[in-house]
Amino acid sequence: MPPPPPPPPPKPFIHPITHAFHGCFNFRRHPTKPPVNRLAYTRVILAKLLLEVCGASGAIWGSSEIFFLRDTPLGNEIVRIVAMFVGVIFFYRFWWHAKHYYQHDQDFPPLKEHHRRKWKLPFLQVFASKLVLEVLGGAGAIWGCSEAVTLRNATNKFSWRVAAAAVG
Repeated sequence: MPPPPPPPPPKPFIHPITHAFHGCFNFRRHPTKPPVNRLAYTRVILAKLLLEVCGASGAIWGSSEIFFLRDTPLGNEIVRIVAMFVGVIFFYRFWWHAKHYYQHDQDFPPLKEHHRRKWKLPFLQVFASKLVLEVLGGAGAIWGCSEAVTLRNATNKFSWRVAAAAVG
């Protein structure tokens, strides 16, 4: 009797999504114990959700106005779609970190010593999140804060754009 055929290779885009929501949270395959302090776990996870997921979408939205990308209704809608897409990507990243925090009681997912993506994945994740959250988020924060405390108006709008872009 011939051996069964090998399983089909995973699809490159679908595999990470199915792995994150099905494979990684399969507690029969990966037995874990819940975090010791559930209140601290909830506090960390909610802070990460607010600052990383909502902050990433807000950084794209706020910094796009600084760089004149939201001046037209069409530009406004395009930036809205991009900000939601970035929010989905950062939610996936948040889900991954929450899973590892739950399983290992530490903030950043541990990397195996001989993992095939040992250098690519952390490099992409860390520097992309730093660009969005720190650079674009800093520029968007200056822009939004100047409007919230009524420092920015129609006469000094350009100088606030320059200041926000310089800070970001």
